[in-house]
Amino acid sequence: ALRSDPEFKRIPISIDTFRASVAREAVAAGADIVNDVSGGTLDENMLRTVADLGVPYILMHMRGDPGNMQSKQNTTYGDVVSDVHEALKRQVEAAEASGICRWNIVVDPGIGFAKTPSQSLELLKDLDQTAPFGLPILSGPSRKSFIAYTLKQREHETKHQSRSAMNSNSTSTVTPSPEHDGSSNSNNYIVDELHELVHPRIWGTAAAVTASVAKGADFIRVHDVRAMREVAVVSDAIYRSRTSE
Repeated sequence: ALRSDPEFKRIPISIDTFRASVAREAVAAGADIVNDVSGGTLDENMLRTVADLGVPYILMHMRGDPGNMQSKQNTTYGDVVSDVHEALKRQVEAAEASGICRWNIVVDPGIGFAKTPSQSLELLKDLDQTAPFGLPILSGPSRKSFIAYTLKQREHETKHQSRSAMNSNSTSTVTPSPEHDGSSNSNNYIVDELHELVHPRIWGTAAAVTASVAKGADFIRVHDVRAMREVAVVSDAIYRSRTSE
């Protein structure tokens, strides 16, 4: 259906699935890229299928499955950055052994997938260290729950500081951050100064996108395309000196 729309004829389409049968059918219907959140670990036929299809493959790190990935077992790491790097390395090697060309692989450290909020922040801080073999990196921090968690934590700290200041008769004042829903699927939109509806995590997403670009991300997966494109373009110009001049 998308390919029948003139607007999508020249735009690459990515199918998000960890099932080989879905990937095959989607590519036959016009999809250009397979984005697998399991990195080939949830369907034994996925890597061979992608090799047969010959399309680019986004290989993401995740432990467990979407139902149990946030369990204590799946979010316990020795060092999250090095552990994710090693896991991605193993899966890239498995992908190559199955016939997927290395130049068709993009790695994704899986921010928010089998990661605690603090671990997601660590991955963003050291994003450039997660990719094995110098492969391109995709970062997908958009609207993730770690953003809401971080804002809630900062708000709690700010309120605590404010109360402490009042109790000590200090003249300094601190303004708490706006309330944000901490759930991972929050759709409680707010109205900004221009009276446009925006997602409450858009500003945190902008910060995470900036950090991703600064730390070497080659691709960014976002919800708010127009706004985050501008964030990425300016971040790219600052950190990678790429301008139109």
